[in-house]
Amino acid sequence: MRWLTRFAISVICLVFGASALFILAQEKAATGDAVKQAEVSPATKAPVQANQAALQSDVISSIRFAPAKPAHAMLNVETLVLRESAAANSRVVAKVKIDRSYYIDILDATDDALHVTLHLFSRGNSADESEKESVYVGWTDWASVEPNESMIVLDAKTGAVISRRPVGSIWSPVSYSPDGSRAMFNGPVNSDTKCEVRTSDYSIIRCIKTDIESTFFYGPSDGALYAAIRMIGGRYAYDTATWLEIVRIGDEGASNVAAEVPNDVEDLAISPDGRTGFYLHNVNYRNPDLKVDVVDLATFKIRNSFTLHGDNLPNTRTAFAVNEDGSELYADLESGVGKVSVIDTRTGETKRTLRFRHTSRESWYLNREDVIGDAVLLNIGIGGHDNPHPTSRYIWIKSDGRVTPEKRFSTVFQAGSLRYALDRYGKRIFKLDADNNVRESFKIDLSSLQKGPTVDLNIYTMSASPDGKRIILFVGRDDR
Repeated sequence: MRWLTRFAISVICLVFGASALFILAQEKAATGDAVKQAEVSPATKAPVQANQAALQSDVISSIRFAPAKPAHAMLNVETLVLRESAAANSRVVAKVKIDRSYYIDILDATDDALHVTLHLFSRGNSADESEKESVYVGWTDWASVEPNESMIVLDAKTGAVISRRPVGSIWSPVSYSPDGSRAMFNGPVNSDTKCEVRTSDYSIIRCIKTDIESTFFYGPSDGALYAAIRMIGGRYAYDTATWLEIVRIGDEGASNVAAEVPNDVEDLAISPDGRTGFYLHNVNYRNPDLKVDVVDLATFKIRNSFTLHGDNLPNTRTAFAVNEDGSELYADLESGVGKVSVIDTRTGETKRTLRFRHTSRESWYLNREDVIGDAVLLNIGIGGHDNPHPTSRYIWIKSDGRVTPEKRFSTVFQAGSLRYALDRYGKRIFKLDADNNVRESFKIDLSSLQKGPTVDLNIYTMSASPDGKRIILFVGRDDR
């Protein structure tokens, strides 16, 4: 259930504050015309005497670029035909009978072909002989090889599949560039991989692998890629602090940004339109109020500040929910109470309060993706990882306080003024109007992706391009 996943994410984010510092190691990628890929590698814990300036220098000088991990797949054929190139009529380099154990990696892909490495294993003729491995490399078709996870791009008008890419894990969108030509995608919970793709065909440009808590975003004025890196360290053994460093990531690594960032900032949340940021300050257990700075991401200057009061403050970016342009903050400020406070981010004043009924056994968690227009799609659940029969329900909380149940779908995604929803069974896409009512829908047809003795595909999450013309589904095999 999505509410369980959200709860887990919240816990992970809170626990992360106590984790050790990892930093990055620099190396310029020289791949010629090949795709540049980025990796931020972990390093040793900084000396306790190191100051923040030294740690910042280490981070900036340590970003390097390296290949992404290959995706994995299963075979749908008894004999795999491998060709020299992606062209269907290119020379056959191998015909491999699959009569032994194997595993297969996907190195590259087009809409019609996959570049793979097949590892085939066989035991020796006697007990003394070790297992033998044969390796085959070449191009094949999607009908023969089925990726464990894939990104499927649909035409938002017709539902037709217009592009597909294998992925090493189920991704989710992080940020789109201002012109929509590039996008950053994040891996699942606990994943350390972020990849930048071209939205023309969703091929990978570069990947960043990091064990450091980071937020990636594009500058609204220059379109460059930035990262807000969560630092942990201190000048002395007894003086451990958490603060934020913002760097600009270019082809040659990272460079310092003259951003106005107070020393006690722990996290950065960003509005869906990518123009406004929110610095979340450290929460002191003696004074649990949360100070928030509103930041213009075009200049990295603080516009204004306000303070949130309560015992259930949204002090991580995943729980910090704002509307499209960042002018309104939606927050659960009091634990155990069915109430969402809508706050004007320019003044810090509560504009309205949205109330709903729930039982003492039900829990709920407000996520940054729950705000759709000026309404909230809220998931309320009972049970957890130790409950054999967890349940959940969805409700719409309208801007005027009306509460209505939502039984048709579970996931909603907003792309500018356009809104899409995935039905609860993963079989249909709904197009919503300005009041979040269903305007029209179409059936999801993935039959072209399933050839041979394959299993059903499961849709794990969805996204949409900023202009709303493309819908991106992340699907995986049910038996993976």
